[in-house]
Amino acid sequence: MTEKTDVVILGGGVIGLTTAYHLALEGLQVTVLDKSDLGREASWAGAGILAPGNLSKAHRPLDLLRAFSRNRIESFSLQLKESSGIWNGFRKCGILDLEAPSAATQNAWVDEEIAFQSAEPSQYPQVQFLSNSGIFFPDGALLENPLHLQALIRACEIQGVRLRPNSHSIQMIKAENRIESLATVDGKRFAADRFVIATGAWTELLPELTPMKLGIFPIRGQIVQLAIEGEMPVSCIVESGKQYIVPRNSDEILIGSTEEPEAGFEKANTPSGIQGLLDFAHNLIPILRSAQQVRAWAGLRPGSKDGLPTIGPIPGFDNVFIGAGHGRSGIQQSLATAQILTDLVLGKRTFMDISPFKADRPRSQATEPLFRS
Repeated sequence: MTEKTDVVILGGGVIGLTTAYHLALEGLQVTVLDKSDLGREASWAGAGILAPGNLSKAHRPLDLLRAFSRNRIESFSLQLKESSGIWNGFRKCGILDLEAPSAATQNAWVDEEIAFQSAEPSQYPQVQFLSNSGIFFPDGALLENPLHLQALIRACEIQGVRLRPNSHSIQMIKAENRIESLATVDGKRFAADRFVIATGAWTELLPELTPMKLGIFPIRGQIVQLAIEGEMPVSCIVESGKQYIVPRNSDEILIGSTEEPEAGFEKANTPSGIQGLLDFAHNLIPILRSAQQVRAWAGLRPGSKDGLPTIGPIPGFDNVFIGAGHGRSGIQQSLATAQILTDLVLGKRTFMDISPFKADRPRSQATEPLFRS
């Protein structure tokens, strides 16, 4: 049995679903395939941190992705709410970064005209239980990943996107320099004119793409959720290096996150990982020692050797595009990536130069982002 559509998207995380929604709004018939449940991998597992950005002043490739997405996320959240009836929890709560920035980083914030200021705990009621000073970004925001994905899935359904979770063992059926269809282990075939690969940490497991050596690999991240009774100790995001504390709602706090490239595809919590996160939170905010641990989970981020995602056409194919390898920033860069992929599928000019993200670029030097989450 063959299902024919305009575009097949392989991967049902935030990149794939956001792209599917954009393409459907353009009038295309879209099918999304995923190896498991939709939106249940790295997109779901993160904390939903959204760093500030200024699109008119951003210059570096990663900064443009961040700034474009941050510029649109609030209106997109409202659009999803209107379409799906689900609010994703977006709110501008600010970010307090406790790690002193380098002079180069601080200059880059100034150049991008990002609002920030030195912060003492006494100045900010959002962090009244902290004794650490830091840099406060008032335009930092967050959303609730599970709700955002639920809204995306529902909005895609309403727009007529065909969602096909649990499509296992995908095989690409090629004809010369084109993909004609994708076949699953249970005999189903999905044909299309164009294909988008948005398979995150699992991208390099696709045998047809292996010769490309895209340099995308899994990085395990663990998160602990605490239940708070009484007054919330923080009402903004608090970051220290690659770890963070996120107030999810009125009585929940997320403590994250580990960064474990050595874990491979083992998506499981470890006692040492959980204890390390708890120690970080307890040392920073001692009152959290009395908070109850509700649950913990792990996700596999799609890391890349040079810190950049791979976005654009796949060399050797006339009708295949990719958006993968976003590391810790899938949610944060999703709207920009989806816009680029939508424009490529439609044959339009992209809003930015995407050559730094091309699949066959050299990957010799790691790129440090202005914001770590």
